[in-house]
Amino acid sequence: GGDELDDAGPAWMLAQPGAMRERWSGAPAWIEEAARAPRGGPAATRICEAWRAACGDAGWAGVLASAFLRDQGKPVHVIYPAGVDALALVDDAMHLLPSWARWRATFTTYFLQPVAGTPCIWRFCLEGTPGADLARQSKGLVIDLTRPVGEAAESRFVRMARTGVDPEAAAEAARASGARERARAESGRSAAAVAALGGEAAVKTPPVARERVDTVRPRGLGGGAGVVPE
Repeated sequence: GGDELDDAGPAWMLAQPGAMRERWSGAPAWIEEAARAPRGGPAATRICEAWRAACGDAGWAGVLASAFLRDQGKPVHVIYPAGVDALALVDDAMHLLPSWARWRATFTTYFLQPVAGTPCIWRFCLEGTPGADLARQSKGLVIDLTRPVGEAAESRFVRMARTGVDPEAAAEAARASGARERARAESGRSAAAVAALGGEAAVKTPPVARERVDTVRPRGLGGGAGVVPE
């Protein structure tokens, strides 16, 4: 299910001990024993050491990753010599992709020929196999690790593969962190101002003026009070 799709990607999961049967003999058969999907793999971008060891420049992993993001339906062939761990190459390149894209980058580490109805975008071909011969006839991108490839052309993903850092993501994170710091500072200044007003500015209410009432004392009633004749 979707909850089994670890952010580290399928190549990392396949490389974990126990995830796959390493040996098989006999006729094809169902395996009744259930296997738990590995979880909690490293999801962050990293230096692509497997590519550096295979061809001298980790940046070629970035070429593969960026090609997929530009066109997710266009196959790329990678020809590798015997002794190179193709799954490690896939895992390196996959860690350059955003997590949402890792489970969309379909791949095989032993490509021979296309299979109808089975999409396969990253086609790793072992040198000396029919798949490698077919790859060299492809009109698309072919990365041939059996020959000197030199240095990959500079790009965002090539730099990520070489340094393990996404400069655009780092810049965005720095901007977001700065915005949070400014918001906290502004909030602190506002709180301090409110506290100062509450402690120092007592509200003075002006005294209510006493209304003057003039009393008219009638004359001629008792003690000098009476009816005043006209």
